[in-house]
Amino acid sequence: GRGPRRSAESAQWAGMSLTNAACVVDLSAGLVTDVEVFEMLKQRGFHQETKPFFAYPTQTSLTERLVFDTLQAGVAGRTTQDRVRTLLERLKDFPTPEKALSKGETLQLINLQPKSELEVHIIVEDCEERFAEEEMAQLLEWVVELQPPPPEPAPAPAPEPATEPATEPEPEPEPEPEPEPEPAHAAAAAAAAADDDDDVEDDAPAPAPEPEAAVDSGDDVDIDDG
Repeated sequence: GRGPRRSAESAQWAGMSLTNAACVVDLSAGLVTDVEVFEMLKQRGFHQETKPFFAYPTQTSLTERLVFDTLQAGVAGRTTQDRVRTLLERLKDFPTPEKALSKGETLQLINLQPKSELEVHIIVEDCEERFAEEEMAQLLEWVVELQPPPPEPAPAPAPEPATEPATEPEPEPEPEPEPEPEPAHAAAAAAAAADDDDDVEDDAPAPAPEPEAAVDSGDDVDIDDG
């Protein structure tokens, strides 16, 4: 079909048919899947982003880099050769030797990895006549298993416990200053002043007695001039 020939031409344009010490690929030996091309380019060092593989890039090396980046971003970059081998074993004589997939159809299933029956109908000729509904579902399930399971989502971080706003401690009241003891001479002077006050009170004259009121005898004395 056109698909296998197109894949072979793409690999040839990518320089994979060149014979050198690093990698030797004979395209006439069979069909090459995108996964195999991707693995070959990885072996040549194209996965090393920080270290350039070629000191002087050529048109072939630039094309290979473009092919590698394209395959890495697609399904081939997430598919391993072990999963491809498992699929090939399952598809052998499936569903029967008379109705089994051709090499070109198998290649397109691996490269495109369809996810719906419509996509399978585009790849496989006379699909309705060759596969029953249950067989079609089984085929799709096997193709989906080419991809590794999606990574489990990271657990959400536990919410931090609510903390009350920190309150500044109330300042402790400052102790009242103790009264300074009076000097000895000041205490003696105060005591002497108190004694003087007592002496003054003792020497003060006694108050004069109040005069007694005149007593009325009740007899009036008349003076007779005559």
